[in-house]
Amino acid sequence: MARISSGKKPQFPFKNPQYDKRVSKVISQNAIIEYENSHFEDYESLLDRLIAVNVAAEEDYMFKSMVMRKLYDSTDKLEKALSYLQKADILNVYPLIGIDKQKGLNYLQLGYNNKTIKAVNIYLGSFGQQKPSEYIESEIEWTRKPIYMIKNF
Repeated sequence: MARISSGKKPQFPFKNPQYDKRVSKVISQNAIIEYENSHFEDYESLLDRLIAVNVAAEEDYMFKSMVMRKLYDSTDKLEKALSYLQKADILNVYPLIGIDKQKGLNYLQLGYNNKTIKAVNIYLGSFGQQKPSEYIESEIEWTRKPIYMIKNF
C-alpha cells in the first residue's frame, strides 16, 4: 500500500535478468500469444528479453527471425534475421526442421537464389523418411515451387 499512497508510479518496463530467467517459459508462451494476435512488436520485445538473458531456445530464435521478416524490409534486418536462424542451428538442443525453410524464405527475399535453393533442398530432404500426410505433401509442394521459379525465371 505504501507505493500507492506515495503517488509514485511503478517503473516500466520492468527489467530484471534473474526474473526473466525464472519465468522464461511464461515469457515464451506470452510471446506466442502476441504473435497469434499479430502483435509483432510486442512479440519481438518478449523474445528480445529471452535472448538478452541467454535462455532463448531454437524455436524462439526461429520465430524472432520470422517476425523480423514481417516487420522489416531492409537487407540489414534480413541478414540479422538469418543470424538468429544460424544461432538456432548452433544450439542443437531440440533441432527444428523448419529452420531451413525459414532460411530459404530469407534468402529468397534477399535475392540469394543459390542459397535459397540449397536451404529449400535441405528442408525438402528432411521429409525423406516421414510417413506421408496431407501436411507433408503440402510442404513438399511448397518447397518445390521456389526451386522451380528460381531455375526458370
